[in-house]
Amino acid sequence: MSEVDLYKKAGISKQAYSKIRSEKVNPKRETIMTFAVILNLGAKDTEVLLSSAGYSLRLEDSVFVIKKALSFLRKVLNPITKNEPVTKIV
Repeated sequence: MSEVDLYKKAGISKQAYSKIRSEKVNPKRETIMTFAVILNLGAKDTEVLLSSAGYSLRLEDSVFVIKKALSFLRKVLNPITKNEPVTKIV
């Protein structure tokens, strides 16, 4: 995945992403977790990513990952299901 795809999927601007990459700003925990979900990182890699910004992996992070994954799933399924609730399909 390209960096452009990553920051667009994460919903941040090119400028914000550039500041994170150049270590001019410390990203929010939520931004890091969003990157982890988009990149489909496992727990160990997510922990390394969080650690690089001064955070540690917490139990609540698993809830965040599930919510983000469901959000992405809804975005993918909505055009297919013509906006019917996902639970109606499953």
